Amino acid sequence: VLCVRRDRTAGEPEAKKKAVEDSVAHVHEHGLITLLTHDQQKTLDFYTSKLGYAVSTDTKYGDIRWLTMKPSPSENQTVTVVLAATDAAKAAVGKQAGDHVFLVLHTKDMAADYARLKEDPDVEITTELTEEFWGHSCVLKDDNGNLINLLQVKAH
Repeated sequence: VLCVRRDRTAGEPEAKKKAVEDSVAHVHEHGLITLLTHDQQKTLDFYTSKLGYAVSTDTKYGDIRWLTMKPSPSENQTVTVVLAATDAAKAAVGKQAGDHVFLVLHTKDMAADYARLKEDPDVEITTELTEEFWGHSCVLKDDNGNLINLLQVKAH
């Protein structure tokens, strides 16, 4: 989901603008997006074989498997696949965004990707391919039940 930071100080005196700038963090990118799961391997298999993700890190730290992946090697957005260990985490698996879309993924070839996913018996499409004024979209569930919006924005 793309969030745009608006200028909260537009039209205000410079001293007030400076005070606001000094009072907020200056975040420039996400580090990791956490994806809770009951089965790290099953989730990894879904994201790599169905959506084309690539493994970034897969290592053990004691009893913990540190597993990260991203849509492409050059992408900065990294997803860490975390084994749900507490009751609260287990209850959140598949519901990390409630009944809303958890991830919005962009594709360069919606027609081909949609056709491939539609034919895959292990992929549940919850919203069929639609055309909007801005492009094409469909919604599917990952292996945990999280909703993923796959979209292709029209070229301008």
